[in-house]
Amino acid sequence: MNSEMNDLHNDNLETKQAELEKESQVLQGKILEKERDILKLETEQDKEQLDLLFEMSKVLQQIENKKWVSATIAFKIIRTNPGKYSDLFEMKNGKAYIINKRLKELDHEFFILKGELNEIK
Repeated sequence: MNSEMNDLHNDNLETKQAELEKESQVLQGKILEKERDILKLETEQDKEQLDLLFEMSKVLQQIENKKWVSATIAFKIIRTNPGKYSDLFEMKNGKAYIINKRLKELDHEFFILKGELNEIK
């Protein structure tokens, strides 16, 4: 009789252990799904900011330490993002003079964005 009780007890323990393992696997799967969703959202969000950072870096490199650039260069820059760069230049005599106030704002925005992207979350 003792043997039968031990067998029954062991069977119950094995059943409970199997149920707990299944529950654990389901929970681990849900956690992985949530982590994947969060990573996807962060990546999509950062990708836009990263693209903007690279764009701004390219623009700033082209006009760094200059008073003016050719109209062709200015128009190429403006076409990349008209909303952001259309007020960066003043056209005179075939030259695009860089508006220092706007350049400083753009430079400041670049460093803020760079800092945000480099933050460890």
